[in-house]
Amino acid sequence: MKKCILLCLFAPLLFIACSDDDYVYPNVLTEMIDLVTDNTGTATYLKSDEGVIWSIQPRAGLDGLTPDSVYRTVTMYAPVNTSQPSSLEAILYNTQIAISPIPKAKDTFKEIHTDPVAIQSIWRSGDYLNLIALAMVKDRTHEFHFIDNGITHNEDGTKTLNLTLYHNRHDDVEGFNRKVYLSPPDLCRCVAKGRQNYLHAEYIQRRYDQPFIYLLTTKSNMIKTIYFVFFICAFALGLWACTGKEQEKFKSLSTAHFEQLIKDNKIQLVDVRTVAEYSEGHIPGSLNINVMDENFAAAVDELLQKDQPVAVYCKSGRRSRNAAKLLVKKGFKVYNLDKGILNWIDEGMEIEK
Repeated sequence: MKKCILLCLFAPLLFIACSDDDYVYPNVLTEMIDLVTDNTGTATYLKSDEGVIWSIQPRAGLDGLTPDSVYRTVTMYAPVNTSQPSSLEAILYNTQIAISPIPKAKDTFKEIHTDPVAIQSIWRSGDYLNLIALAMVKDRTHEFHFIDNGITHNEDGTKTLNLTLYHNRHDDVEGFNRKVYLSPPDLCRCVAKGRQNYLHAEYIQRRYDQPFIYLLTTKSNMIKTIYFVFFICAFALGLWACTGKEQEKFKSLSTAHFEQLIKDNKIQLVDVRTVAEYSEGHIPGSLNINVMDENFAAAVDELLQKDQPVAVYCKSGRRSRNAAKLLVKKGFKVYNLDKGILNWIDEGMEIEK
């Protein structure tokens, strides 16, 4: 069975996905994202799960990868030139390859191992099911994969895909905690899109299409076999990887509750996306202050009143969370639109251009 060692790329800095640091850098993002190489094996583009493509600013240390490939990664980067949608660029600070194998049928495994791990977070984005697991590490290599137990047809017409997390710790002893980043392709979403050849055509070109990927991690004492049950047409399991102190100080509201909230004239409604995104459609009455802009803090001080609550939103909810953290630090009472304007539109709410 082919073994691949999980490597960290471009590591001038220690990568930390969830920091307890109280300071939030508004222009630096850390997320699960695709990293694309050119024909020389140099990291060239970042492609987000929302379809946004960032051209990576050239620097030393971006080469040495497999040419013309896509890596599923956990990456720290800073978007720049956000005012030019046609030429978005990003500075890449650090990236780590995520464990992203295509789930396989049970009979393809020589042996089944389900050594326990602790799941810290699990959420769905783009064409992926993302997980952050906590494990115990000492000195042995551990195997991770996903077992496809097949799709069951439910009486209500929906379908359920059953996955088991494969984990072989090779009798390692418990040492210290370490995070494991897993991001297998979302098979339900692929089927729902009618992309039956998705795994055979597109994924065969991707570097995460590997039989096994290895990481130096080990077991925790919680869950032994984990089944992920989700529906093709409706699956909403979104526990965020990072729950910092600031997140506890603002409220994330559903679309319905957010709509009721902003009917209050005292609420300051802020769209924290780019000008280009705002012009394509926004919630009526919203003020545009781009959280990615280096002058975001100054614009907030100039345009918003601290004695009135602020309601923020973005495309999917990620950027607005960062904005909410910054606003909380400045003394604002903040509400965030969960799942962003995409969900707002999906639920038939009003937008204007």
